[in-house]
Amino acid sequence: STGDNNNVANEYISPPVEWVRDQDYFRMDGQTEVLSRKRYAKSFNDPSNPRARLFLISTLAGGIGINLTGSNRVIVFDAS
Repeated sequence: STGDNNNVANEYISPPVEWVRDQDYFRMDGQTEVLSRKRYAKSFNDPSNPRARLFLISTLAGGIGINLTGSNRVIVFDAS
């Protein structure tokens, strides 16, 4: 039956990826507290953390004083 075929196919198809804020991605702007900034950077730079894949940072909040050695690409997009 068609239902059986769907069950077999679903076993081989990966489910959609759900990105979880502060685990899979981080966001830093002018409202982000200093302790949170440090925690986000530490988690993002941790090589044993495979989940941290994206860091969204405003240029004003992250332009000076943040070191993201865990990144391998930078895309600059500033709407201002």
